[in-house]
Amino acid sequence: MTATPSTKLQLLEPENIQNLARINGPCVTIKVPGFHPGESAGTRAALLRQLAQKAAADLGEFSRSRSAAEAAKALDNLVRSVDEGHGGPGLTLFCAPGMEAAYLTPQVTEQTTVGNHFHLVPVIRVAMAAHDICILGLSQKRVRAWRATASGVTEVPLPAGVPASLEAAGGYDRPDHTLENRSPSAATAKRGIRFGTMSDHDDANEYMHKFMLLVAQGIRNAFRNVPVFLVGVREDLQEFRNAAKDATVFDAEWHTNPEHCSLAEVEAHARAAANHEYYKQAEAIAREVIGGKNPVMIDAMEILAAAREGRVHQVFIAEQAADTAERPPESGVHKGEDVLNLAAVEALSKGAEVWTFPGSSLAAVGLAGSPIAAMPRY
Repeated sequence: MTATPSTKLQLLEPENIQNLARINGPCVTIKVPGFHPGESAGTRAALLRQLAQKAAADLGEFSRSRSAAEAAKALDNLVRSVDEGHGGPGLTLFCAPGMEAAYLTPQVTEQTTVGNHFHLVPVIRVAMAAHDICILGLSQKRVRAWRATASGVTEVPLPAGVPASLEAAGGYDRPDHTLENRSPSAATAKRGIRFGTMSDHDDANEYMHKFMLLVAQGIRNAFRNVPVFLVGVREDLQEFRNAAKDATVFDAEWHTNPEHCSLAEVEAHARAAANHEYYKQAEAIAREVIGGKNPVMIDAMEILAAAREGRVHQVFIAEQAADTAERPPESGVHKGEDVLNLAAVEALSKGAEVWTFPGSSLAAVGLAGSPIAAMPRY
């Protein structure tokens, strides 16, 4: 798990989270937000060095043991290996005695943490949410496609079979059965009358439906098993959903003109949509658990003790909550450490599921007064 210079960073995955949960400290966790070259806020490299200096100081206060010195050495090595540019996506550094690792973690916020375990709660959602996404911009005048990966978003050529516009799909070829003629009647002497078996409105609906069928088929063939995030006006996006019933399409949409979207905007909306899908899944699982027949634990220390003994099956934690209150010595919790994070770490290390929610409580699942809940193993 040691990082080396010039190694291309990989996205943090669920299996990485479980491995990190099994490592004992002193542990340093540094989260560095993404930077785009030229931003007025400076560079990612400068911020990384600043956060590393703070982490080294905090590590010295946390422990003066030999293992702490080894962790500080690992931190210095890791910073040197990843400090190679002015910009880039968000990343998180993990350092412990004899261990160093860095992963791409889009959308993390600046944070430095030192403790007996890594600070994993803020990055669980990052690891679990979809990061490989097809982003589809739809309008009658232009179709655009982007691909989101761990390293960012790029616009890609339209897959084979996907028309670039409604016109390119043949949407402006008028059928012979819709004609225009003049009537000599007084009421219509100054305008034409359309007659035939179909109205213009029916024609337009038929063309649009066939257009979206072509788009849906081409996207499905090119992006198999990749979720789709839609950009465009509501009516066009609904037509695509009707044509792509077997596709995995995010619930969230961005209602705007896809012809004028920047890469940064596209990525921000796509990542937010992926987070929404993750939270939706977490909420569905939590509601099933909380609404079940078995009792649910909500006391943080009780959950921590049960997690250490491998007695929890699922844990639910509010991401913005933090419990740093002092605990009795027998609890095994170091002064200042986040008890909620410790519960997550212990649960993950024993193979339990851990789901996180936005905010400081689990109000979304009916536990407004609690930042943590757990389902015991039975």
